[in-house]
Amino acid sequence: MVCHVLGVQIDYKPKAGQCKAVCCDGGGGELTVERSCTPTDKCEGIEPDEKQENGHCDTTCKDVCNDGELYRFVCLHRIG
Repeated sequence: MVCHVLGVQIDYKPKAGQCKAVCCDGGGGELTVERSCTPTDKCEGIEPDEKQENGHCDTTCKDVCNDGELYRFVCLHRIG
């Protein structure tokens, strides 16, 4: 997710290993995401550096799992 606030670009991406751990090996759900911000000197106090966020398994992380794991994740979570 990218957000622009008063000329500042804020982008949250899953922390290293979160896509595989939550989307492939786990049951899906919230991932720990970390903030990147441009320009960095304007970002203090705007948003938290880390937070929990849903929706990344189907978007940001969709190409991380191998075909069998992705199939298992999509089928079991969309049907159930």
